[in-house]
Amino acid sequence: MGSFDNFWDNPTVEPKRNFRFVVSISNFDNIKWLVKTVEKPKFEVSNTEHPYINHTFNYPGRVKWQPITLTLVDPVSPTDSSATVMSFVRLAGYDVPSGAADAAANAAASNLTKGMAVGALGDVTISQLGIPANFDPTTPPLERIVDKWRLINAFVQGTVDFGSLDYGNEELTTVSMTLQYDFAYMAAAGGESNGIASVIAKSAGLGAFAESTGFLSNIIDTGGEST
Repeated sequence: MGSFDNFWDNPTVEPKRNFRFVVSISNFDNIKWLVKTVEKPKFEVSNTEHPYINHTFNYPGRVKWQPITLTLVDPVSPTDSSATVMSFVRLAGYDVPSGAADAAANAAASNLTKGMAVGALGDVTISQLGIPANFDPTTPPLERIVDKWRLINAFVQGTVDFGSLDYGNEELTTVSMTLQYDFAYMAAAGGESNGIASVIAKSAGLGAFAESTGFLSNIIDTGGEST
């Protein structure tokens, strides 16, 4: 890969592209081929103001990760996206009242739990593909990951939309759902695991600041992954 100094005339400098990505939900077979769009993780940092006479001073507060939306094509086979998404909610503890009175009453009283909701999806990752640094041409294309996010404790939250039907619309039917999560690891960046640590190490300014604070950059952001 080239350096920023010769970015404009170096054809080996490759930016990330929005259409090169795969999504993995470990309990959802074939999802790689069904995803149409997905939002990458996002967060906001709150701010606390301290007014003093004619001035206002600001202090950073909490980091709050925001929900993301995932849209899937809905095929008939081999994996029905509508049924799979509905199964996530049913396995999280939701049940539909039906049958005899006692059974219906118990179903109506069923509760969703975080453990079951998270367990229904399993591990959730979003990976961008491309040409990473130190590119090895023998690496299979789906393993050429330049950017990988792992959502921690992800579950279905908010609106699940099974789409709408229209005689004048020939587009593929889609299903969209919102995923909530506690936080996200950037498990790979620049084609490297623990890529944030690599960025810090390569930057004179960030490296010096990290060293001055005792920041252990070599152990961050792998999301529990060793590679």
